[in-house]
Amino acid sequence: MSLTAPVALSLMFAVPALGYVVYMLTYMGVWVVFHRLDPTSIRALFPRTIDDSHPSEPPTDAADFWVRVGGVALANAGLFAAVFAAPHVLMASRLWKQFVKVVLRDDKFTRLIYNVTSAAALHVILEQWTPLRFVVWDLTGSPSLCAAMHMLAAAGVALQLFNGGNIDMLEFMGVRQLLPPVKPKPARPMHLSTTGLYGFVRHPLMTGFFLLVWATPHMTLGHLLFAAEATAFIVGAVVYHEEPLLEADFPPGVYAEYCREVPCRFVPFVF
Repeated sequence: MSLTAPVALSLMFAVPALGYVVYMLTYMGVWVVFHRLDPTSIRALFPRTIDDSHPSEPPTDAADFWVRVGGVALANAGLFAAVFAAPHVLMASRLWKQFVKVVLRDDKFTRLIYNVTSAAALHVILEQWTPLRFVVWDLTGSPSLCAAMHMLAAAGVALQLFNGGNIDMLEFMGVRQLLPPVKPKPARPMHLSTTGLYGFVRHPLMTGFFLLVWATPHMTLGHLLFAAEATAFIVGAVVYHEEPLLEADFPPGVYAEYCREVPCRFVPFVF
C-alpha cells in the first residue's frame, strides 16, 4: 500500500484528530465516574470532574436554594441541548453528509469530521458544566453497595469494549476511509449483527454507556441531571433517527424481523 501526497496529508490531520477523540472519550469516563480527583498528576490530564465546583456563597434560605438549583439546571440543560444534542443530530443526518461531500468533493472525511466535532462539543460540556452537589444518594458508607456500583460501571465499560470488538474501529473512527485499499475489493453489503450481545438487546453499546453514567455510589443532583439528559437524548436519537435509518438501509422486512426477535433496545426483558 503506497501513500500518495493527498493520503499522507489526510493522515496528518486524521492521526492527531483520532488521538483527540480517544482522549475525550477517556476524559468523559473519568469526569463521570470520579466525583473528586486528588492526585496532581491526574488533574494535569483531566482538569475537572462532574462534581467539581468553585467556592460560592451559601444560599440565604430555601427559596434562594431552589432558585439557584433551577437556574443551574436550566443552564446545564441549555448547554447540553445547544452544544451537543442539536449539532449531533444535524451531523447524523443525510443532509449534512451530502453537504460535506459537496464542499470537500469527497465523502471520506464525513465520519472523522463527525467524531472530532462531537468530541469538541463534549469538551465544551465537560469544561462548562456547572455542578449541583446536592446529594441524591450516597452509598460510600456501605462497602458492599459501593463495590456493586463500581462493578456495574466497570461492566458498562466492558460492554462497550466487547462490543467494539464487533466493529471495525478504524472505520468507526473515520480513519480507514482515508487509507487506500491494499487491493480493490467489491463493495460489501451491510451486515446486521444479531448474535452475541445483539441477541439480547439491539443497542448494547448504549447499554454500556447507561451503566457507566448511572451506576455510581455517590449520585449528586448535577450528575443525575447529566445522566437523565444523556439518556433522554440517546433514547430519542435511537428511536426516531437511528432505527428508521437502519430500517431503510436494509432490505424490506429484515430489520423489522430482527426487532421482533429482539424486542428490547437497551435492557433485556425490560426496554
